[in-house]
Amino acid sequence: MSLYKSSQTDAEKEKNGVPLEYGLNSKKEPITFTVAREGGRNVQYQKIAEHIFKPYRRQIQHGQIDPEVLENLLAQVYSKAVVKGWTGVEDENDEPLEFNEKNVLKLLTDLPVVFDAIKEVARDYNQFLLESLEEDAKN
Repeated sequence: MSLYKSSQTDAEKEKNGVPLEYGLNSKKEPITFTVAREGGRNVQYQKIAEHIFKPYRRQIQHGQIDPEVLENLLAQVYSKAVVKGWTGVEDENDEPLEFNEKNVLKLLTDLPVVFDAIKEVARDYNQFLLESLEEDAKN
């Protein structure tokens, strides 16, 4: 397989996201997050990250920012530009949790293990390869 075929990403997947299945909720329904790419052709991510990180740029460059603050800033970026949707997500009382920026931010900060799983997908360019669409269509 050529370099182009094995490395070309799907711009739509990068911008609009790919599904991340994350178990079942209390009603035995699948929990699915739609996760866009961190970077790449997700220009919205780049613009929002630049805006949110700008006041902290000097601290970040010199390694002087508190890791908890940095993680919170990243959660803000993800809530605006990476997590594009969800289904089956419930709150602490097993009630359906509406998808919106505020709830995404709350979920990412309350549940770091979920945030880690979402970051793993968003940072893995293999999730966004054009070739995987063709392979999926064959199966």
